[in-house]
Amino acid sequence: SEDASKRAGDSTPRGCRSYRCRRRARVVADTQNAPLAACQRGVFLIVLMVIFRFFRLYGLRYQEEVGYQEMELVALNVINLLVTSPGAPSGWGNLNVSNPDENAELEVIGFAHSEKNLSIEKVNNFFLDLSEENISKLLNIERFQFYVYLTDLNEQSLIVGKGQNPGINPDQVSHLVRIRKLVYYNNEPSILFFTVWG
Repeated sequence: SEDASKRAGDSTPRGCRSYRCRRRARVVADTQNAPLAACQRGVFLIVLMVIFRFFRLYGLRYQEEVGYQEMELVALNVINLLVTSPGAPSGWGNLNVSNPDENAELEVIGFAHSEKNLSIEKVNNFFLDLSEENISKLLNIERFQFYVYLTDLNEQSLIVGKGQNPGINPDQVSHLVRIRKLVYYNNEPSILFFTVWG
């Protein structure tokens, strides 16, 4: 029975006892199995490529989502700072920020005369006299592009916006976050917009 089981698992022809005969039989068997082995290798490579592509695509989408969430957080923090903080020094609206010596005194930008009630002097100083580079540095947003503008409730501009308007080159903007806050400017309800993109 042991000899029978050996013969059942043996691919060599019956009566093939010599080494040369057995070797020829193995070569024939390997040649017959070669297409199957090649097919298995091909399927394995295709599955491996699909898995690699899936993880690469997932990784890119994850990075994009994280980048968008970071910009959203930055935009919220900046606009909240602008509408709730008086800035530092609190009377920076009276500084001549065009003068480098007085500009150096400005540590924090904030528009608030009181919460959500904007100081006309600070708004004018920001929009008319501060450079975009200085604003980026003070708001700690150097990694991003930004655009700030102030409108009435009908979204008609009250003062010329500051920064790079993404509406000018919309094709160049891949991820953009725009936050708006209802505020009071010159005792009138207005809307402050802050837009950031990377």
